[in-house]
Amino acid sequence: MSTDLERRLSNERWFHSIDMGDFATSGRFKPGEPQNATLYGFMDLIKEIDLSGMTVLDVGCSDGLASFGMRALGASQVHSTNSFGREKFAVVRDALGLDGIDYHPDLQLKDMVAHFGRGQFDLILCAGVIYHMINPASAFTECRKLLKAGGYSLWKRPIIPMRSAPLSFSIPKPKWSPTPRPIRCLPWPL
Repeated sequence: MSTDLERRLSNERWFHSIDMGDFATSGRFKPGEPQNATLYGFMDLIKEIDLSGMTVLDVGCSDGLASFGMRALGASQVHSTNSFGREKFAVVRDALGLDGIDYHPDLQLKDMVAHFGRGQFDLILCAGVIYHMINPASAFTECRKLLKAGGYSLWKRPIIPMRSAPLSFSIPKPKWSPTPRPIRCLPWPL
């Protein structure tokens, strides 16, 4: 990689640290803290799925780390979306020589069925986006429309040690109530 590219990318603000070969983008964590820690679980899981020949959708791709990784692991086509454009996504994709990744900036989940069509994806990743959604149940429905029969829908949120237990919901009888325990299962199939 050229020093011009390194200089250009070092002036950007990054969400993920991306290995560019001779250098890595900075990421959002402080020096000395593990970079991309919020994606470690996904990174371990995705290696267990044979992505060969799959068409993948990365909803809320941010800088593109997961998109680039899924393409490198064999996905034949990756469609990466974000609710706002990031020019650096295309710069990194092109610098890494990753073809087969289409970037769709400014595309909202509610508009994706009209944009892509129903049943187009073997795998949909929604990493770190559920807590930004006003209506997560609607988002699950939209993703289900986009999946091929037998496809995978992966949703993740970061698990970061906190001083106090996070508020989450479980399914006690007879109604939903907040508890400090995480959700064990969802009451509907995905």
